[in-house]
Amino acid sequence: MRASGLFVKHILMIDLTNSPSATVKFQGINEYPQKKLRVLRNSLNNRLKQFENGGPKVPPLRPSHRLYSLDQNQCEDLLKTVKILLQKS
Repeated sequence: MRASGLFVKHILMIDLTNSPSATVKFQGINEYPQKKLRVLRNSLNNRLKQFENGGPKVPPLRPSHRLYSLDQNQCEDLLKTVKILLQKS
């Protein structure tokens, strides 16, 4: 079972409006298989832990990393979306 694309796109467009590249990166998130969503959830949790522990000295990500252009708030919002999708599938 899949979440409706309209619902997920609505969440992403609201939460990631400050980062156009993030919106493009995660545009088809409602089509991701569960394994890819779990990997993304783990990456987001790790990144948020870095934000919590690092304070202003958060290590930068490489430009090729999926979460490269996301700040802490955007990571939190995307994590909420991923959790919703995992629960619905």
